[in-house]
Amino acid sequence: MKLLSTLLLSLSFIFCGQLNAQSFDMGMLDKASSLLASGQQEKSGQVLGKAMGLLSKTANASSGDFASKILGQTSMLNSILPALAEGNADVSKVQGIISKIKMLVSAMSLNKLVSGGSLAGNSKSVLANVGVLQSGLSTLGSGSQVDSIAKSLGKVADKAPKLEKTGLFSGIAKKAVSKKLGSSLGLLSGLL
Repeated sequence: MKLLSTLLLSLSFIFCGQLNAQSFDMGMLDKASSLLASGQQEKSGQVLGKAMGLLSKTANASSGDFASKILGQTSMLNSILPALAEGNADVSKVQGIISKIKMLVSAMSLNKLVSGGSLAGNSKSVLANVGVLQSGLSTLGSGSQVDSIAKSLGKVADKAPKLEKTGLFSGIAKKAVSKKLGSSLGLLSGLL
């Protein structure tokens, strides 16, 4: 009986540990950015430290150009964490890295949807990630490539709701969105 209760107790710890396991969430970057804007560098650094650890695991489990670029940015941000803890980090530099990481994460997510052939039925995810990319484009400066990306992403946003349809319309929307995302992500990869 004692062995059984010990076994059950051990299993409950394992399951509780799995329930408490956290995965990377873009909201963590928004929270860190908001803390930075309000002058709370130390708290922002704590959130970023946790976020970068989780994001590194996600990126290491992925492949491709965006995943390796995410790892480069997380490494750069990790090197700034001591300055954040002391409250003397360059806030605009940190905000710039956060913005770049958000764009890379969204680009990686979209790339997975395109390469995995799972665009159909995923309009909400497509729109959310396209929105992040569109809001971050201004950080890339200006030029014909940025204009081209903005135009393509606009067309993706227009066509994305049709990904929820079935039959012929879904297939046409999927093909159009896939093509526009492919060209946008290719250009973005060179700029990020």
